[in-house]
Amino acid sequence: MAEAVDVARIDGGFSVVFADGTRTLGRRLVLAHGVEDVLADISGVKERWGRTALHCPWRHGYEVGGGPGARLTDGRFVPLKAIFVGAAVRVASPFAETLGCDMTDTPVGRLVKVDTAQQTSQPGVFAAGDLARAASNITLSTSDGLTAGHALFRSLVEEETA
Repeated sequence: MAEAVDVARIDGGFSVVFADGTRTLGRRLVLAHGVEDVLADISGVKERWGRTALHCPWRHGYEVGGGPGARLTDGRFVPLKAIFVGAAVRVASPFAETLGCDMTDTPVGRLVKVDTAQQTSQPGVFAAGDLARAASNITLSTSDGLTAGHALFRSLVEEETA
């Protein structure tokens, strides 16, 4: 598996270039490369991110319930096992903007705008997962991927039978 490094619209579809120099062509494209966390500028958060500095109490709250803790800057000691920090996100690749897809501002950051079929504003380009949803959740991302795949397949069938 190679990393995609460039994408372009070509006559009849898309070209994707990989880090190893290979290229593939397709009539449709699904963007699902995710996002990067943009962490608050708080000492220690970056080093603890994903271990004891977490973003979702619904996913991680049970795992870290109770436990030892932290010393505040005023000297007080507060027993805790982890902290929850809201992180903004940044789309991890420029592909959507390179292709001219509309973006939308959300509470967590600027994401790819999609419709209910995960279709972007650009014909033939679909997006799924965190880069197109303001809720980082594996179940929702998987569902978005299935929706995008189904809509992509349906668009190919409709094109062939038109």
